[in-house]
Parts: sequence; structure tokens; C-alpha cells
Amino acid sequence: MEATMYDYYLSQGEYLERILQTREACLGPFADLYTKHKPDRIYLIGSGTSYHACNSARDFIEALLHIEVSVLAPSMCGRLYGERPLALAVSQGGRSTNTLALISRLQGQGIPAATLSYSLETPVAQAGDCPLVLDVDNETAGPKTRGYTGTVLALYLAALGAARKSGTLDEGALASQLGGLKESISYMKENQESCAAFFLGHREALKEANHYIFTGKGPASAAGSESALKELETLCYPASAYDFEEFLHGPVCCLDPGTALFIYLSHDEDSERMIRLSRIAGGATKNVYLISYDDSLKGDKILNLKAQDPYYHAPFSAVLPGQYLSATLPEAFGRARHSAVKDIFADMDTKVPV
Repeated sequence: MEATMYDYYLSQGEYLERILQTREACLGPFADLYTKHKPDRIYLIGSGTSYHACNSARDFIEALLHIEVSVLAPSMCGRLYGERPLALAVSQGGRSTNTLALISRLQGQGIPAATLSYSLETPVAQAGDCPLVLDVDNETAGPKTRGYTGTVLALYLAALGAARKSGTLDEGALASQLGGLKESISYMKENQESCAAFFLGHREALKEANHYIFTGKGPASAAGSESALKELETLCYPASAYDFEEFLHGPVCCLDPGTALFIYLSHDEDSERMIRLSRIAGGATKNVYLISYDDSLKGDKILNLKAQDPYYHAPFSAVLPGQYLSATLPEAFGRARHSAVKDIFADMDTKVPV
């Protein structure tokens, strides 16, 4: 039987642990490229889930390597600035046509382009200068789950290797970072069980929602963008994601009874404002949910998750509510794509044919 999106969703912890174990073989070459080229700016390139994973990893990479990191979709990648730019093109399936076109253009400009895809045999891997392996296998169900979390972890580990080899991170700090990641990944199954129990209790209320919004800060906000993409791909309702402050400056006005609002608590100076927003928004819609890492916060609409580092490790947990809803609600609610766009990706030639 062919695996479903829910099967892939449940398999994430196993595959993230595997990425940790195979990091040297699969991701080690990036450290060599980084130290050889000594870039003054890094460009992470990807579309869809790969784009959101790159955005989720950006803050961590900048903090480790102390250089600016930009995230672009291949079609938005014009001139690359910096004296020694380095590109890393991400395509889980390795067949993205616009990513292949971009790699060819960068090579013509003499800009090195590392690649990250699930196999060294993909067209994207074979086109790049430094192929890295995203050790999650290929997801054939369509909407990606472990492709997202696996990409974020792979980018983190590639950056950790580069930081260690270039001297911005010592051996003790590297061990601490790896230990923290391992701890956060160990919570995957427990967090998934928490999501299932929480949203089963709110499924009837969610039947009234026809618009999904995710808001937060930093990597959690980027995970919200991936969650919105998942709802668009599966529930086929309008969905969007915003940085918290940006959400308050306009989009908040669209709240109504059909909205499902998911707020990732930042556990910093904005937490009180986020809680206040949840109370105000509750006057417009019954579907207002807080995702928190503080067990002391209790409430029927508060989902508590676990992470060793609630800021940098948020992508491995904050994305789970959106993934769970995307994997389970379409069948429960009888939602599906319109027949005219059922095969839209093939019809629009967005992938190299297998």
C-alpha cells in the first residue's frame, strides 16, 4: 500500500535521528566548500516547502557563521551581492525545473552552488558543484512533512560543520549544539501525540473554519508559513502566515467566525501581547489556538509542546499542528482539490519528469 501523508508525518522522528547519524557522510562536503570559498554572503534557494525550510534555518545559520544569509525562490534570484557569494539550492525531490535553470546560470557567473536533495542521482544534485544528501528518502504522497523538518535539520548540521571547520565554533560548543538538537528531536513522538489529542477535541469547531492563519516570530513564524502551505495543498482553503508584528498591522482586521487562528507564543516580551490577542480574537472566532512551550500555561485552547530551545528548534515542533491538520482533516471534512487542478504540477511542468 502506498504511504499516505500521515504515514510520512509520523515517520519524521525516525528520519531526523537518521540525519543526525549520517551527517558527516551526507552533509560534510559543505564544510569543505565553505572553508575553501570563504563566502561573505550565503544564498539559500528553494521553492515551496524547501523555501520555507530555508527561511526557518536562516537565523540559526547567521548566528553560527556570522554572515548574512538571504533566502530566495529560484525565480526571484537576480543579482547575487557580496564579493564571494555562495548559493545552496534545495530541492527535496531534486527535479525542480526552475532550480535547475538557476544552477546553470550561477555556474555561468562563476558562483559556486551546493545542492541538497534526497539522492545524489537527482537532476539537481548532478547539476551542482557540491551535492549534499537530504537523508529522508523521497515523499511520494505530495505535500511534504519530513522533507521540511529534514531540510531544516540538514541545513543546521551543514552550518554546524562549516562553523567548526572555519573556527567559529569549538568542539565543546558543537557537542552542546548536537546534544540540544538530539533532545528536541527526541520529543517528536510526544509532540505528535499531543497534537492528535488536542485537535481531536477541537475537530467539531474546526468544521466551521474556512480560512487558516498562522502567526509568530522568528523560526516559528517561518514554520507557520509552511503550515499555511500545507493547508492550501490539502484542505484547499485560503491560508496565510505572518510575522506577529506584521499581522497586527493589518491582517488582524480580517478575523471573523470562519477564521482559524494559530498563535505561536514567543516566550519573550511579546508573549503578553500574544495572549491578549488570543482573548480579543476569541470574540470573533471560536478557533483561536495558542502553541506554547511553557507547561505552566493552561487552557482549553493552549497546546503545549516540548523543545530544548523553543526559538531555534521551533521548526521541529511548531510545524506539527499544521502538518497534523493537513494530514487528517481533508478526509474527515471531505475536502479535495478541484478536478481542474488535480494534476496542476505536471500540467505546469514544475518538475523534471521521472
